[in-house]
Amino acid sequence: MRTIMVLNAKGGSGKTTLVTNIAGYYASQAQTTVIKDYDPQGSSTEWLEGRSHSLPVIHGLTAFKPSSQYMTRAWQMRLPKNTSQVIIDTPAVVDLKRFVTTLKSVDKILIPVSSSFVEVRATVKFIEAWNAFTKLYPCSAKIGIVANRVNIESCAYHAMRSTFKNLGMNVVASLSYNEKYLEAAERGLGVLELNHPQLAQDKFEWAPLINWLEDDNVMQKNMDERKLYAIAD
Repeated sequence: MRTIMVLNAKGGSGKTTLVTNIAGYYASQAQTTVIKDYDPQGSSTEWLEGRSHSLPVIHGLTAFKPSSQYMTRAWQMRLPKNTSQVIIDTPAVVDLKRFVTTLKSVDKILIPVSSSFVEVRATVKFIEAWNAFTKLYPCSAKIGIVANRVNIESCAYHAMRSTFKNLGMNVVASLSYNEKYLEAAERGLGVLELNHPQLAQDKFEWAPLINWLEDDNVMQKNMDERKLYAIAD
């Protein structure tokens, strides 16, 4: 079983978009997939509620809700049999100490961030806090930055990549803005579950991220689309 946690330094970085699209991809690959939603806003849970029963099943655990008097916490958080992928959505301005136990079982951590100076600065502070935290509570999970809703031709984007490179952080993928993400979300879908010619670039951009999660080239880039996307290999 693989556990993926999505963290962010502040709200509005596209955390839930990342969670739901990853879950949609794995469900479409016939893998038993679970979203564990710790965010009190419940955005991932709402996305699941809008998902058609005709689509591949994604199980949801509302970790932000207290257990009822008739159900223990352990039972509430019980994973379905043969679960292969668990994707954890976390609150904005996350309290890392709350997740000390959970982090012991996390394999990959993704930090989504836009090229906004304010958001980059907040993420740098978060990484500094993370480094201090892991000195006290060691974590073996691999961490990757996801540049989210970015223009790869902008100066801000390249400045952002340089900032994280200097911190020794790996930008594993860069995702452009596309309204198709919103259209998909309204239907409880991820963009990788859609078949639309306007999504060729987006699917190309997702390949490095999926391959990083899998530690393997399971999702091939379309070489005809290289002109649309220029991530460093």
